[in-house]
Amino acid sequence: MWTGAILAGGRARRLGGLNKAGLTLLPDRASMLDRLVTRLSHVVDRTVIIANDADRFRSAGVPVIGDLAPEGNALGALYTAVHSATTEWTLVVACDMPFVSEPLLAHLVDVGRTADIAIPRTARGYEPLCATYSRRSASELLRLIDEKRFRLSDVARIPGLNVREVGRDELNI
Repeated sequence: MWTGAILAGGRARRLGGLNKAGLTLLPDRASMLDRLVTRLSHVVDRTVIIANDADRFRSAGVPVIGDLAPEGNALGALYTAVHSATTEWTLVVACDMPFVSEPLLAHLVDVGRTADIAIPRTARGYEPLCATYSRRSASELLRLIDEKRFRLSDVARIPGLNVREVGRDELNI
C-alpha cells in the first residue's frame, strides 16, 4: 500500500505569494493540484495534501494534513508526509510539478518498494520532492530538521538508509 503526498505549503516567494497549486493550465484548465491528484489516484492507494495553511486546500477532495514542522521548510513538509502516512511507503510530489508523468510516478513506486528512498537524479542533481520514502526514513528526516540541515539534497545521503538513485536513463518514461 502506498500514500501519495502532494506538498502544497510553500510561500511562493517568486510568485509574490500566489497559490501555485491553484494555477490553471491549458488546454484543460485544470489546476496544478487537480492534475497531480488525478495522476496520483492512478498510481497510489491514498492521496493527501501537506500544507502550512490546511484550510486553503480543504476543497481538493483528499485529506489535508497540516505541516508538523513548518520551521523545517520543504524538509518539514517532507517529514510530515512520511510521518503521517498510514502506509509503509510514500510517494512525494511537489505541487508545482504539473507535468510529471504517470509512467514516471509508477516507475518510482515500482523501484521504491525495495528502498528506503528512491530518488531521481537529473543533470541538475537530486529531485527529493518527486521521490519515494519508506516509513523508516521519517526519523532520519526529523533528525536533519533537528540538526537544522535543511538542504533537500542531504536526504539522498542519509547514512544507514537504502537509497536507490533513479538515473537519467530511467527518467525518459
